Amino acid sequence: MTEDSADAVVVAINAGSAAAHQQLIFRPVPSLGRADTPVDRLYLAGASAHPGDAVHGGPGANAARAALARNGVAGGLYRDVIAQAHRLLYR
Repeated sequence: MTEDSADAVVVAINAGSAAAHQQLIFRPVPSLGRADTPVDRLYLAGASAHPGDAVHGGPGANAARAALARNGVAGGLYRDVIAQAHRLLYR
């Protein structure tokens, strides 16, 4: 495999680094540890999202909760709060 791709020499089998800067709220990047993204109704549900691949189904459950909250009774308020938080973070 390393003959095909020089990048394959240093891979993380758990879909992300186990370093401290990639744990908890920092996955996949700092300030994007939630399932919500700056794109409305786009949620992170892969192994690189919090809480990582070691918690089977965890990222998908977080994304499902975020999607249900966004589409629930208070969905408009939820959208506005998340959008405001992203505007503050990504200026």
